[in-house]
Amino acid sequence: MAHFAEINSNNEVIKVIKVGDDIFTEARPEYSTASEEYIITFCPLSENGVRWIQTSINTYGGQHTQGGTPRRKNFAGIGGTYDPTADAFIDEKPYPSWTLNNTTYLWDAPTAEPEDDNYSIGWNEDLQVWQGLKYLENPVDENDVQEVDHWNPNTNSWDSYGTFTAVSDTITPN
Repeated sequence: MAHFAEINSNNEVIKVIKVGDDIFTEARPEYSTASEEYIITFCPLSENGVRWIQTSINTYGGQHTQGGTPRRKNFAGIGGTYDPTADAFIDEKPYPSWTLNNTTYLWDAPTAEPEDDNYSIGWNEDLQVWQGLKYLENPVDENDVQEVDHWNPNTNSWDSYGTFTAVSDTITPN
């Protein structure tokens, strides 16, 4: 299967389609202008579309997940952009504090995300920290109180922050 991203005049991805491999021939090899132009014959551009660009579902951070040749740094996502100078698809910026990595074309948080299977981890933009919701050993119901910790990159450990109850959907700081 091949995938193509439709971009608008601002290089924003507005659609991604999947196409059977049988449409490619020697006259229209993969990742060529000819193949991108051929797609228009059976999938016309939308009102705001200006171009189809082939994208690889197996490419992430400039690496091919199956060991093949990486293409265009990342798989295109609706709402993301295409950088023609870098020949790279870039996802939407998740948070204002994150910066674009010019090698992987992925967004980097101000501090590296911790790896810990005991927590559900997410970025807290207001506090500029990784926040972890500790998994309960024996959850009973939504009234259970869960521990909320913040990652401390200076000590590479979790600092206690507060509690979370699913019923109220709020975090209560200590």
